[in-house]
Amino acid sequence: MEQRTRIVAALLAFFFGWCGLHKLYLGQGNMFILYLVFFWTMIPMFLGWIEAGIYITMSESEFTSRYG
Repeated sequence: MEQRTRIVAALLAFFFGWCGLHKLYLGQGNMFILYLVFFWTMIPMFLGWIEAGIYITMSESEFTSRYG
């Protein structure tokens, strides 16, 4: 099983949140497709920045319990 880290998820969300790459990294393929469909609205970019902040402030144990 692949170990996911919150730092990688946060960096992907911050820099590639506009296309939802962090969702693909976290195993949420449906959300990845949804982000791709709406990338032209720039809403996924702002959501990615917010999610990057959430991942950074989240504890390692909470991140592991949510995303494995």
